[in-house]
Amino acid sequence: MIDLLRGIAFLDMMLVHFSHYLPRLPEKIINYSDFAIEAFIVLSGYVVGRRFPFYLQQPRTMTIRLWRRAGELYLVQCILILSVSVPMFCLKNPSGDVPVFLIQSLLLLNQVGLIHILPTFIPLLLISPVILLGFRRNLNWLVMAASVAVFAAGNVHPYLLDVGENTIFPFILWQIYFVAGCFLGAGNFSDRLPAERRFVIAGTLLIIVLSVRFAHAIPPPWFSKFPLNALGLAYGSSLLYFIYSSAALIRRRSTGKPLLLFSIVSMFGKYSLLAFVLHAYTERLTGIISSGFRNPVVDYGLIITGVAVIYGILSVYDSKGKMVIPVLWSGMMTRMAGSAKRRSIERA
Repeated sequence: MIDLLRGIAFLDMMLVHFSHYLPRLPEKIINYSDFAIEAFIVLSGYVVGRRFPFYLQQPRTMTIRLWRRAGELYLVQCILILSVSVPMFCLKNPSGDVPVFLIQSLLLLNQVGLIHILPTFIPLLLISPVILLGFRRNLNWLVMAASVAVFAAGNVHPYLLDVGENTIFPFILWQIYFVAGCFLGAGNFSDRLPAERRFVIAGTLLIIVLSVRFAHAIPPPWFSKFPLNALGLAYGSSLLYFIYSSAALIRRRSTGKPLLLFSIVSMFGKYSLLAFVLHAYTERLTGIISSGFRNPVVDYGLIITGVAVIYGILSVYDSKGKMVIPVLWSGMMTRMAGSAKRRSIERA
């Protein structure tokens, strides 16, 4: 189920990033229904929460794994900076100061479109052992109270913890989604949806529709997603719950073989980090090519091609890529063992 939800979030992210190629009405609908970052943060917290039993057994090992994951994300970020951000900066600013831009990017001090997403998760993973430690000591109430207090402080000073440019997803605010995900994961939250809760889905959908309809009548400081505030959190949470519940309900209704559409979407979620990196390349490449044509047919063709290429690469990786390293490793170890055995025979 988590791969499916990640896949849905990934496709939503792609739609949002490509929405400016669409007519005005679909673009507005897609941006109103944007829930990708909320979903990815909650699911990231959920995965961390699911590791809680392992943390109970080996807290030090689990802490190292979580921090190592943060390091891996930073490494991927560096690759994107060198292969996407810097070339695009040189293309748009031929006389710009590349060394300064590179240093600021590596220190995560600037906000570059699309490349700013991964750094959102690095501090969340770094503090995750503290959250798990709170769970271990039965201080769940303190963890939640601290998260709510930090979020409340962020509503007053959203960029209080930012270093460098103001972030699009300030840590002080978006951490509340991550902590909620940790609670769901640690509590083994099931993906089952009892029939009697279906009216809650309908009620949540009504809240979403009313929010979209009357959001313009609410003063901007009261309702905001960027930076996030209380009403924005309520809207995003309702949207997430509706997507989750609908997917779970459809999944339960599908009997026998899983729906083909769900299998395809789950592929994007199964390798979401690789899919994101590929998306970063396709989105930037699409922008460069389409700027020279400005033709809707070309734009849509590039987008469809990009999605197909990403899915194709993920499918190949799923069927063959995972087997390459084990096979090479096994073959290398076999050869090493054979060489060692021959040497021992020769010495004898």
